[in-house]
Amino acid sequence: SRIKLSVLANGNVGFGVNEPVYPIEHSSGAHLTAGGVWVNASSREYKEGIEPLTEQEAMEALEGLEPVRYRYKSDPTEEYVGFIAEDVPELVATKDRKALSPMDIVAVVTKVTKRLKAEGERLKEENKELKQRISKIEAENRALRSEINEKMASIERHLKLINTVTAR
Repeated sequence: SRIKLSVLANGNVGFGVNEPVYPIEHSSGAHLTAGGVWVNASSREYKEGIEPLTEQEAMEALEGLEPVRYRYKSDPTEEYVGFIAEDVPELVATKDRKALSPMDIVAVVTKVTKRLKAEGERLKEENKELKQRISKIEAENRALRSEINEKMASIERHLKLINTVTAR
């Protein structure tokens, strides 16, 4: 029979794990480190139906996330920032809408950030090209002004000459 709960003499607790190596360890691979950091199981061996998150899905989910400030009723002295489980988009919501998985939100933010980074790089390149075009147009403008000034000076010289000839 499979062990459901293990408590070792060193205090490590395992759920579905015979010999937990971490302070808290679950058979899914998730665990709490000695430093108090919760680590989610993320190996392919634990997952199925893996599909890329589309930019559209990520953008829609991000737009639906409304960060709030709040206090837990059980400890009203400490303020937090985050999200309300019932209010988040379905993509990042748990089935019961009572909790959140930070990694779901990280995935959405990562996808959107990558898109924005690519868009920023594209705009940077476009800006560089536009600056080069502006510089070229400004140089052409200076050359045309110089040419116009030379022609105006020539016309003025010819007008003086014509005025001198007709004044006699």
